[in-house]
Amino acid sequence: MPKLPPAFANGLWYLSCLREARALRRALSDVAGTQQRLLLATLKRNEDTEYGHRHGFAAVRSANEYRERAPLTDYGIYRYQMGDVVEVTGRFEACPLLRFLGKEDLVSDRYGEKLNERHAREALRGALARHAPEALFAMLAFEEESRGYTLFIEAKGLQETALLSLADHIEGELRANHHYRYCRDLGQLEHLQVFRVRHAAAETYQAVCRSGGQRAGDVKPAALHLMSDWSRRFEGRFLGSALATYSL
Repeated sequence: MPKLPPAFANGLWYLSCLREARALRRALSDVAGTQQRLLLATLKRNEDTEYGHRHGFAAVRSANEYRERAPLTDYGIYRYQMGDVVEVTGRFEACPLLRFLGKEDLVSDRYGEKLNERHAREALRGALARHAPEALFAMLAFEEESRGYTLFIEAKGLQETALLSLADHIEGELRANHHYRYCRDLGQLEHLQVFRVRHAAAETYQAVCRSGGQRAGDVKPAALHLMSDWSRRFEGRFLGSALATYSL
């Protein structure tokens, strides 16, 4: 069989994809509407099943109604509230581009401090922008031995004093949380420490998360991690105590 010229073969492939390309463009022009239509079509096909009768699929007219009626199951997730907080940073045609901000439901609470991942991410973002904009990695986590939180950071070229100032800044932001401030004032939690990671912090973080059973694609950058004692996992060292005083 004679071999087709590349340009001709590519043209045939392009023509064969036109219908799917047009369908994709239509879907992107109305993402929410497309998702709702697909959901309602799926419910329509299943409204006469036992599960459909039990949860009233025939009466569902919106995604919110479906979430209210259909619970999570052991054998498959029909709907799933991620708890992710995202920010729309732009659009690709009509499709929104999202930036992950944190987990609304992820809270570290050793002594009643109720430290929320979203708050930790906002504190990190502002402090890093001021003190360490070129940081390669930054994450907060609890350290059992020191009874306090630690900033794990990989930042080339920054002096130790700059990193300690960064810790003071973040500590001040965390104290905006009444519960965290109360635990600090009672002496239940120590001042935020700094652990300088020597190299490959992101790679080590990925490897530790995967070893704990997470799939590589599910590992997200964390501003606050619930696992403690990351100082035993990263290669680096603690810096000198950050000295700061706060008025009550």
